[in-house]
Amino acid sequence: MRLLQLAVGGDVFLADVFALADPVRAVAPLFAALACREVVGHNLTAFDLPLLSRLGFAPDVPVFDTAVASRVVSAGEAAGHDLASVACRELGRELNKGQQRSDWAAPTLTPSQLAYAAADVAILVPLAALRQKRAARKVGAVLELVMKCALPVSHMAARGVGFHTNP
Repeated sequence: MRLLQLAVGGDVFLADVFALADPVRAVAPLFAALACREVVGHNLTAFDLPLLSRLGFAPDVPVFDTAVASRVVSAGEAAGHDLASVACRELGRELNKGQQRSDWAAPTLTPSQLAYAAADVAILVPLAALRQKRAARKVGAVLELVMKCALPVSHMAARGVGFHTNP
């Protein structure tokens, strides 16, 4: 993980994890403050939460994954649930994904990479409006159940699942 990206209202904050001498210690106060707040992310369950859990992030409240919400709300009628596709379909906004495959391991991130990262996190605040579509599509109960499962699923992705093999 290279960057921690946070959007609160209209403000965006980026923290370069590579620049932190002790990332776990440095982000602990932020994670403590966020643990009781809903976290919104795209592909949060499959990607971000397993990585964040390795740094000690363990939210106490349900999370909202806009990629999962897009799949549930569209109920198979829409193709493309990546962030750019969902932002275009739901908000009519184009995201430039040109920096997605750039060198994120470089010692210093470029202004273009930082702008890309900021745009990706800023779009999540308006994308959380997918909640309003759940009632119209009559998938509210399904979406609620899926979001309740997000944390346990992300924990399994981060730590694996053990099985007893003796009969």
